[in-house]
Amino acid sequence: MTKVMVGNPKINITLRFVVVLAIGLLCSFCSENHEAEFKLTPQKTPATFQTNTPANNVNIEVGTGWGEGAPAKAIRKALDMALKGNKQGDPDFMIIHPTAGSDCKKILQDVRDIVGHKTKIYGGTSDARGVLSDGGYVLGAKGGYAAAAEGIESGLHGLAVMTITTKDIDFGVAAASLTDYDSPQEMAAAAVHDAIKDAGKNETETPALILVTPTIGIEQQVLDGISQVVGNDAILLGGTAGGPHGMVIGNDSAYEKGVSLAVFYTELPIGWAFESGFEKQDKYSGVVTKMAGRRIVEIDNLPAYDVYDQWLGGELTRRRLQGEKTDAFRDFLGLHPLFRKRQAPDGKTYTVVSHPWAPNQSSITDGLYPTGDITVGDRVYLSYGTWEVLLNRIGNLPVNARKFISLADKAPVAFSIGTICAGVMGVIPEEERKKIPVLINHANGKAPFIASFTWGEQGSLPGIGYQHCNLTTSFLVIGAKK
Repeated sequence: MTKVMVGNPKINITLRFVVVLAIGLLCSFCSENHEAEFKLTPQKTPATFQTNTPANNVNIEVGTGWGEGAPAKAIRKALDMALKGNKQGDPDFMIIHPTAGSDCKKILQDVRDIVGHKTKIYGGTSDARGVLSDGGYVLGAKGGYAAAAEGIESGLHGLAVMTITTKDIDFGVAAASLTDYDSPQEMAAAAVHDAIKDAGKNETETPALILVTPTIGIEQQVLDGISQVVGNDAILLGGTAGGPHGMVIGNDSAYEKGVSLAVFYTELPIGWAFESGFEKQDKYSGVVTKMAGRRIVEIDNLPAYDVYDQWLGGELTRRRLQGEKTDAFRDFLGLHPLFRKRQAPDGKTYTVVSHPWAPNQSSITDGLYPTGDITVGDRVYLSYGTWEVLLNRIGNLPVNARKFISLADKAPVAFSIGTICAGVMGVIPEEERKKIPVLINHANGKAPFIASFTWGEQGSLPGIGYQHCNLTTSFLVIGAKK
């Protein structure tokens, strides 16, 4: 079962904290409310977790584990932790998040050697720099994007797993490769159909929850394909496989271009949060008037770089001319994203955040390279954030997820699943990142959780549908009580 390791060089949970204040107006997919101050009281995380007690009226065994290094060694170590004390045999369902660049196919082979073929496996790579569980922060490659690529070549890898055994959830898993289909939509429709069938259901039975992991660049098309089969009523959360060299994992397959899906059929309470932590800036906005592929060339018929730079008071040009390192330049862009507004039929407005990515300082003068599905005619707004506020938002994710289902603070949670944008993780100083699992554990009642650092995020916007965005976080809680 879940085992917490403290003091290992690869995982370190610190007891030195700062009080992080949520300041300003924060954009959120779930609400537009001010965030209350979050204060952490250090508490030791229990070594094991089990919810199969009569008082909970459910029977769930959940375990988490982690490992690093060579695939066979890492997965053996992780599963030894996760399955310690398991009383119900091989798990029904497993989530695996190796850091990017890991040999995912070898990991799957080693998993099958350990647990056999009963277990349904879902997952995908986390960013090369790390992955999370309630046991701590598992380090992969250190540094920024460039350093991460070097770390992959040096064999700096880690992984985290979650195992679940229960009769209270019917699981279905499927994965598909884009090379086998004419479009991402067709691929995703086939995959969700197969996942539903794998759960022993048919398409007239809408799952309570859909987990999705696509590869980069096809996310919105994947969501559209899912909608074609099941509509938009199921809760959907997911994250793009982290890179460099990201892969999706589903049962016995791993693909460099494709999708992995898991569906849950259950009557257990499900709470979720899907949000960003950036301040709205209605003061600065413009309409996209020209694009070249996915690159914004003009805003309000003016060069997009000039408009964006003017909004930022000339800071882009200053940083370029002083020769700021690429990773630092990208982090600055990550703290000043663009967002669009989406209005639901009930009048509620949601924000969809896009990261104005730049391959390097020079290329950005040719236009902005935003993530997401921005098109000509869209109005884009400037927002900004700080790493302190972003860290605070991550720490509050379990609280916000509980609020969705009005789950009391002390009501037991069986397990949780999260996604955290790698761009958000990247702007948080390395020495501060180790606080992320401690903050989540504190707010999550020390329930088992697993979370990956993703290169894009997907979620449900009530009344609108499934939406791909970036620089966003999500968190799922499965209540242990009916």
